[in-house]
Amino acid sequence: MPEATPELDAARETFGRRAESPLVSIILPTWNRAGVLRTAVESVQRQTYARWELLIVDDGSTDDTEPVARSLAARDERVRYIGLDHGGVSRARNQGLAAARGEYVAFLDSDKEWAPEFLRTMLAVLVVEGHQVGFAACEVTMGGQPVLRAVAPTRESLRIGNSVDQTAIVAVRGILDEVGGFDESLRRAVDYDLVLKLSTAAEMHQVPFVGVRYSEADSDPRRISEFESKAWNFHVGDRQAWREFEFEAEPAPSLDEDLVTVILDDVADVSEAAAFITGMLAGSPSCRVEFLLTPRTHDAALLAQCRALELSDAEVRVLPAGLRGDRPSYVNAALRQARGAQTLLIDAGTGPEMQSGGMDELRAALDGAAAVHPVVLGRTLLIEDVGVVYPRHGRDPVPLLAGMPPTILQQEQRIPIPGAPFPLLAWTRDLLAVRGLSTQLAGLWADVDLSQKLARAVERPVRTLSSVAVRAERHGWAGRGTRHPDDVRTFAELWPTPPRGSEEALAAVGVEALYSQYTAQSFPADASRWTQATWVPSGAVRITERPQQLRWAIRTGAPASREAANWGDFHYANSLADALRRLGQQVHVDYQENALRGTTDFEDVVLNLRGLRDVPVPANATSLLWVISHPEQVSAKELETYDLRYAASTSWARTVGEQWGVAVEPLMQCTDARRFHLDDELIPELESRALMVGNSRRQYRPAAWHAAHAGVPLSIWGKDWESVVPEGVIAGRTLPNEELRRYYASARWVLNDHWPQMRDEGFLSNRIFDVLAAGGRLVTDDVVGLEEVFGDRLAVFTAPRELLQILDRDPEELYPQQAREELSAMVREQHSFDARACRLVEDVRRLRAARQTEQMVTHDD
Repeated sequence: MPEATPELDAARETFGRRAESPLVSIILPTWNRAGVLRTAVESVQRQTYARWELLIVDDGSTDDTEPVARSLAARDERVRYIGLDHGGVSRARNQGLAAARGEYVAFLDSDKEWAPEFLRTMLAVLVVEGHQVGFAACEVTMGGQPVLRAVAPTRESLRIGNSVDQTAIVAVRGILDEVGGFDESLRRAVDYDLVLKLSTAAEMHQVPFVGVRYSEADSDPRRISEFESKAWNFHVGDRQAWREFEFEAEPAPSLDEDLVTVILDDVADVSEAAAFITGMLAGSPSCRVEFLLTPRTHDAALLAQCRALELSDAEVRVLPAGLRGDRPSYVNAALRQARGAQTLLIDAGTGPEMQSGGMDELRAALDGAAAVHPVVLGRTLLIEDVGVVYPRHGRDPVPLLAGMPPTILQQEQRIPIPGAPFPLLAWTRDLLAVRGLSTQLAGLWADVDLSQKLARAVERPVRTLSSVAVRAERHGWAGRGTRHPDDVRTFAELWPTPPRGSEEALAAVGVEALYSQYTAQSFPADASRWTQATWVPSGAVRITERPQQLRWAIRTGAPASREAANWGDFHYANSLADALRRLGQQVHVDYQENALRGTTDFEDVVLNLRGLRDVPVPANATSLLWVISHPEQVSAKELETYDLRYAASTSWARTVGEQWGVAVEPLMQCTDARRFHLDDELIPELESRALMVGNSRRQYRPAAWHAAHAGVPLSIWGKDWESVVPEGVIAGRTLPNEELRRYYASARWVLNDHWPQMRDEGFLSNRIFDVLAAGGRLVTDDVVGLEEVFGDRLAVFTAPRELLQILDRDPEELYPQQAREELSAMVREQHSFDARACRLVEDVRRLRAARQTEQMVTHDD
């Protein structure tokens, strides 16, 4: 695309002769992008059009973004810095828009750059030709090759996807206010949503030149495109289609009370679809039925075969599929075409075949229900599902009675259930009111979500009708599978608390459920490991809630071998287990080899002491995560898997809570007060020496390294120090854990330092608590949050010189006897495993009681 044309040159020349130049406000949101922010700002400062203001909106960054942005603003009065708490990119852009003073507005991202002529060219065309919104072409480097993004949007093309980059847009301020700015409920596809809204309010004028250049090679995990589901793009497009439908259908569309619409989606085998239509009509003698077919693909041959069915005696309409393959959007498009008062949604891809009953029975059962679901049988005529139920302490929908013979059901039974997959019969007006399927889900459980949405919206139950059965040859696109692992997380967000009714459903069919395996969030791409159930007759197993004594499994990364005694996690897990047992709990410690043991569903509570490894979460247990080390390996998706989340750092818990929107409670590491306490039996030979206990991992440990090389009398116990410090200071490889308190209490000084990531993120070592509880004279590096816990009562160094100055002092000056006794008492009372166990048991009981109350309320209803 040429940089200049006669038309563009003429517009620039005319614009340049104007007496007044309009102010353009540039809004640049950023979050933890200090490394690329300067480049983006410099691309603004290189603009040949000078009358602009740049608003850098910092969305709560925790890196060096603020000082970088403030330094840029200090050097150019046209640059302004706006600091916010973390609230998302849309909120940041809206705050920037509210502060903007310009007549025109442009948007720039911190990882993109404008061509020097961008503003001048865009304003020239908009002002001279009188357009409200204009956009330039973009050159995007993908896989090392430049790709031009320069497709003019139309109403039809925008239904497929977005072709306009937000950073290439310049618009009149008033039009942005008119469309309401940015939707803060969206976590992705924000630019797509803005373009859709602008395109309905004004002409999107394409300015024919390349104004923006950027690379898609950035794989920063904090980028929205790396973290959020791609289904958000489908959601934005579908939402716009609903807006247009509701505007055009005002007042509500007229529906035929004597007609039932059947949406037969994902048609791949036309002969199967024809057979289903014939069977459905045979079971619907008292009502008219229309069929809306959506083919699986946009293949011309398949579309022609489907349209041949329009020539049959049945009322058939075919709605062509699009290019994207997002089935929920296709179903919703068909739903907006429905003419019947009731609509049956069914997945043709399963190869459905009416086995018993028909439409008349389903319609009769819909009276007083949100939706009605038939019994679904598999190809071997065993039950695939009778709806879904949920574990009492789980969040995964489990197909009710899967694998059971259909004779377990009573005839003419209407079974209340929390939710159900396809097929679903519901009132068309209710389906339209909830806007059909949630397109935030690309596929998995979209049908279950719809049934639950309906029940919540109309406050009526979902029912399964036992007298109507449909046989399915295959699993459908919304069933369990591995195609859409992002949907696992999205479904959990849509339903953080599963709908009520599982106990009632089980009672209605006369069974109890024994749940096993793991939550889907533990293995989002491996459906074979998701929650499963074994069905047993009611009364065969007594399942009770134990309000006092619970079965706990503590997961640790330590190995199940003799080497485990050398792992701090081993002692930590077992000390916590002992404290929980003192509170009457049943506790088992699982070592790393047992993370996938087959009996894991036996526990009521699973606590992951998160160090180097993540572990899966059992299907029906209350799950706890306690991050005690290696926070850099923990992701938002992992945190979301757990019911309760803790971190041994106040600052890290606060930061990730703000940035990821996941509640994390600070819970410091602690000491075993029964093992670490004041002891008069000292070791005389240590009274004049500093002590370091810990492994070097052949890395730089500043406390030991500088003390050893400065000639400080020092004894080191630990592994892998031989090549790091002089041999004379190495006292041994291991110390018995039960002897540590005597060593800590006897040494002139006890040295401690943290791995850099732990120090920077505020994770206090448990050695701090052990040494102080034993009455030791601690010398430690400074850690974020240390003063918050201990005030100024500790000997803390931030540099080697400070360390050596402390070691040269009389320990009694910093740690007199009374101070050590007070610190020991404080740590043993407030930071012991017993104190932590009390907190964990209290939190777990509160959560389980709340869930039990929900079940009781449901039963009363």
